[in-house]
Amino acid sequence: MELIVKTFKGLEQVLAQELEAIGARQILPKNRAVRCEGDQQVLYRANYELRTALRVLVPLFSFFAADEEELYLQMRQFNWAEVLQPTETLAVDAFTAGEVFRHSKYVALKAKDAIVDQFRDKFGQRPSVDVAQPTVRIHLHVTGTECQVSLDSSGESLHRRGYRLEGGPAPINEALAAGLVLLSGYDGSGHFVDPMCGTGTIVIEAAMIATRTPPQIGRKWFGFKSWRDFDGKLWRRVLREAKKRRTPPRHVLLGADRDMRAVRTARKNANVVGFIDEIRWEQTDLRQLRPPRAIPGSVLITNPPYNERLAIDEAFYKQIGDVLKQHFVGYDAWLISSNRQAMKRIGLRAAAKYTLYNGPLECTYNHYPLFSGKPEEAS
Repeated sequence: MELIVKTFKGLEQVLAQELEAIGARQILPKNRAVRCEGDQQVLYRANYELRTALRVLVPLFSFFAADEEELYLQMRQFNWAEVLQPTETLAVDAFTAGEVFRHSKYVALKAKDAIVDQFRDKFGQRPSVDVAQPTVRIHLHVTGTECQVSLDSSGESLHRRGYRLEGGPAPINEALAAGLVLLSGYDGSGHFVDPMCGTGTIVIEAAMIATRTPPQIGRKWFGFKSWRDFDGKLWRRVLREAKKRRTPPRHVLLGADRDMRAVRTARKNANVVGFIDEIRWEQTDLRQLRPPRAIPGSVLITNPPYNERLAIDEAFYKQIGDVLKQHFVGYDAWLISSNRQAMKRIGLRAAAKYTLYNGPLECTYNHYPLFSGKPEEAS
């Protein structure tokens, strides 16, 4: 079947690599998504194992519509009884871009009306709406006059791993955090450190990568489980094989923060995944932190405060650079920030730069290899 897997802008190539690893074919990165082909096993594995995916969609049909009435008529032409029974439940999510359709909620309402009106005419009864856990969730993506209708096999967004019991003042999305780790090349072969870990999202995602733990290990429900072609035997095999791949961490995973409340929350969040002893947590200031001596494959990733959401000045970023040069020699350091001006104060030359989005904020994600010897000046 054809699949469209949604992700964040800037992570399309990472997601494409993840899809290739689980057996998807005809992989084509798009804008904020990757299109591919795969069988039912790929569909199940995509939902359970992909770290940078947000939703896994199965396209049904597409059409062009110039206004809401034409959209309604086009939606009514599809035989919805192929995927849904009148006694079952549905939800419709709409996403719009362009000048033709500006109100996504109204578009979703028109699409829902078309579906339930068809059932009422054919069967004398209509499916109910259940926005939380419907039998079938319809995804309608509208760009200009082009409309793509898909089945949402995920249900709730896949970034919701279920482990984040509490968040800090500026939490990073779990799928984005996983993308940061995968972009760094970290695979568990060296130490991992986040010296400003907040409530621990980046470290927890790194730990799941190091231990080959599926990102959805704590999730019980996926949209495809209510589909009429759900294969329980195949699903149990996917879970069993994923469990077999899990392994203990080989090296140190360290999350540190100067805020004791953040560290306590990070520890609680990690415990939800089952990481009781796998991650080392420290309450300490960045300047006092002493990481394990670097070995090949050691990585530091952190999400320092941004001016946009937390009060901070550029002098702090200079301090970050000084600490990296003094205490993290041998590490590959990666920093993400929307404060490009402050990032210049790091005092290191970036070997690679990526543009990513943390919520609405456009961020730069920079790689600083920390070699021994005279530090490079910033470029």
